[in-house]
Amino acid sequence: AGGEAPDDPTPPELPVRAVVNMQAHTLLTRPTLIPLIAREMVDSQGRYAIDSVRNLVLAVFERLTDQIRAGQESGVFRADVTPDFAAVSTISQIVYFFLASPIIAIKLGRENGITPDDIARFAAHASDFAIAALRADPPPRQ
Repeated sequence: AGGEAPDDPTPPELPVRAVVNMQAHTLLTRPTLIPLIAREMVDSQGRYAIDSVRNLVLAVFERLTDQIRAGQESGVFRADVTPDFAAVSTISQIVYFFLASPIIAIKLGRENGITPDDIARFAAHASDFAIAALRADPPPRQ
């Protein structure tokens, strides 16, 4: 009753949230990863990045790009957005939060650095922000 079920009942927003949350969790639990990635990108423009780091980063981008493309194909996400750029934009929110965490901690008034709760709250914000930009028909403002 109520219509046909789609082939994949998972709303495209959920995988976007999952990628953002997975990324935040990974960076929280591996605190040396951001400095390693940043050093490799700055020192050699990524030419000599450790294969495992390069593969991890590319896998996250590809997974998110595929999810955005699927959302576009289903009509939930805007068709005029370039999936590769949308993935970069979404992922860079979390990466920058970790990269700039000393400054962000000052902005948030955290003398001892950002907290896991700050990270979780920012991951939720980053997901909401990305999904709002991607959504074909944004919900009305409240």
